Amino acid sequence: MPGTEDEIRYSQQALLRADAFELRYESLVEDFQGYTRRVFDFLEVPWNDAVLAPAKRATEKLLISTPSYSQVVQPVSCPIRGRWNNYRTHFEEPARARALFASMGLPG
Repeated sequence: MPGTEDEIRYSQQALLRADAFELRYESLVEDFQGYTRRVFDFLEVPWNDAVLAPAKRATEKLLISTPSYSQVVQPVSCPIRGRWNNYRTHFEEPARARALFASMGLPG
């Protein structure tokens, strides 16, 4: 159904009553620098070139206390591209999205 994704996104933004920046992992991977700059602009924080090498920064740290250490030190990549399609049926209709919101105790 055309427009369904936008309808869900805008209803979520209205629910949160906040400015929102949609970040799609696939887009981030395809244009890491450009997309990251847009995030910085949205957050109104100064740019830092170190952001362009997250794996380098991670390997320089003495301690990374996360179970996903092996992933943190990897370059930004897209091995999971399209995995969201496994959940597509849950968001194909606004009614399904409203039911999902309701099941979580949120207004639809």
